Amino acid sequence: MSRDGFVAWLRADVAELVSLSSSEGLPSTLIEALLAGARLHVHDIGGLHWLIACGVDREDGSWHGAPVVGFLWSEQSLQRYADDTGTAFAGLLDRLLAPVQTATR
Repeated sequence: MSRDGFVAWLRADVAELVSLSSSEGLPSTLIEALLAGARLHVHDIGGLHWLIACGVDREDGSWHGAPVVGFLWSEQSLQRYADDTGTAFAGLLDRLLAPVQTATR
Protein backbone atom coordinates (compact mmCIF):
# COMPACT_ATOMS: atom_id res chain seq x y z
CA MET A 1 0.00 0.00 0.00
CA SER A 2 1.33 3.45 -0.82
CA ARG A 3 2.00 5.97 1.95
CA ASP A 4 -0.91 8.14 0.81
CA GLY A 5 -3.13 5.07 0.65
CA PHE A 6 -2.13 4.07 4.20
CA VAL A 7 -2.92 7.53 5.57
CA ALA A 8 -6.26 7.59 3.73
CA TRP A 9 -7.08 4.14 5.12
CA LEU A 10 -6.25 5.25 8.67
CA ARG A 11 -8.47 8.31 8.40
CA ALA A 12 -11.38 6.47 6.80
CA ASP A 13 -11.50 3.04 8.42
CA VAL A 14 -9.69 2.73 11.75
CA ALA A 15 -9.49 4.58 14.99
CA GLU A 16 -6.98 2.26 16.67
CA LEU A 17 -3.78 0.50 15.63
CA VAL A 18 -2.15 -2.39 17.49
CA SER A 19 1.56 -3.24 17.28
CA LEU A 20 2.55 -6.12 19.54
CA SER A 21 6.14 -6.66 18.48
CA SER A 22 8.37 -7.39 21.46
CA SER A 23 11.51 -6.03 19.80
CA GLU A 24 10.60 -2.88 17.96
CA GLY A 25 12.57 0.07 16.70
CA LEU A 26 10.35 2.91 15.53
CA PRO A 27 8.25 2.12 12.45
CA SER A 28 7.27 5.27 10.57
CA THR A 29 3.79 3.79 10.09
CA LEU A 30 3.16 4.28 13.81
CA ILE A 31 4.07 7.97 13.63
CA GLU A 32 1.81 8.38 10.61
CA ALA A 33 -1.01 6.60 12.43
CA LEU A 34 -0.66 8.95 15.40
CA LEU A 35 -0.64 11.99 13.13
CA ALA A 36 -3.80 10.70 11.45
CA GLY A 37 -5.50 10.54 14.85
CA ALA A 38 -5.32 6.79 15.43
CA ARG A 39 -4.99 5.41 18.94
CA LEU A 40 -1.98 3.11 19.34
CA HIS A 41 -1.74 0.03 21.55
CA VAL A 42 1.93 -0.97 21.86
CA HIS A 43 4.53 -2.45 24.19
CA ASP A 44 6.73 0.20 25.83
CA ILE A 45 9.96 -0.97 24.20
CA GLY A 46 12.73 0.50 22.10
CA GLY A 47 11.93 3.68 20.20
CA LEU A 48 8.23 3.31 20.99
CA HIS A 49 8.94 4.75 24.44
CA TRP A 50 9.44 8.16 22.82
CA LEU A 51 6.02 8.00 21.16
CA ILE A 52 4.33 7.01 24.41
CA ALA A 53 6.09 9.71 26.43
CA CYS A 54 4.64 12.37 24.13
CA GLY A 55 1.17 10.85 24.09
CA VAL A 56 -2.02 11.75 25.89
CA ASP A 57 -5.04 9.83 27.12
CA ARG A 58 -2.78 6.99 28.26
CA GLU A 59 -4.40 3.67 29.11
CA ASP A 60 -2.44 0.73 30.56
CA GLY A 61 -3.44 -2.81 29.64
CA SER A 62 -1.86 -6.19 28.97
CA TRP A 63 -1.53 -8.80 26.26
CA HIS A 64 -0.53 -12.34 27.23
CA GLY A 65 0.73 -10.99 30.55
CA ALA A 66 2.94 -8.28 29.01
CA PRO A 67 2.09 -4.61 29.59
CA VAL A 68 0.56 -2.72 26.67
CA VAL A 69 0.01 1.04 26.54
CA GLY A 70 -2.83 2.66 24.61
CA PHE A 71 -2.54 6.37 23.81
CA LEU A 72 -3.21 9.18 21.35
CA TRP A 73 -1.21 12.18 20.26
CA SER A 74 -2.45 15.72 20.84
CA GLU A 75 -1.64 18.73 18.67
CA GLN A 76 1.42 19.38 20.84
CA SER A 77 2.72 15.79 20.79
CA LEU A 78 4.65 16.01 17.50
CA GLN A 79 6.50 19.15 18.61
CA ARG A 80 7.30 17.60 21.98
CA TYR A 81 8.53 14.44 20.22
CA ALA A 82 10.79 16.50 17.96
CA ASP A 83 12.12 18.55 20.88
CA ASP A 84 12.71 15.59 23.20
CA THR A 85 14.38 13.35 20.66
CA GLY A 86 16.48 16.24 19.31
CA THR A 87 17.69 17.13 22.79
CA ALA A 88 18.50 13.49 23.58
CA PHE A 89 20.40 13.07 20.30
CA ALA A 90 22.42 16.25 20.89
CA GLY A 91 23.31 15.00 24.38
CA LEU A 92 24.40 11.65 22.96
CA LEU A 93 26.63 13.38 20.40
CA ASP A 94 28.17 15.52 23.15
CA ARG A 95 29.03 12.41 25.18
CA LEU A 96 30.36 10.52 22.16
CA LEU A 97 32.46 13.41 20.90
CA ALA A 98 33.78 14.55 24.29
CA PRO A 99 36.79 12.14 24.25
CA VAL A 100 37.63 13.26 20.70
CA GLN A 101 37.36 16.95 21.57
CA THR A 102 39.48 16.51 24.72
CA ALA A 103 42.16 14.55 22.83
CA THR A 104 42.53 17.23 20.13
CA ARG A 105 43.10 20.11 22.54
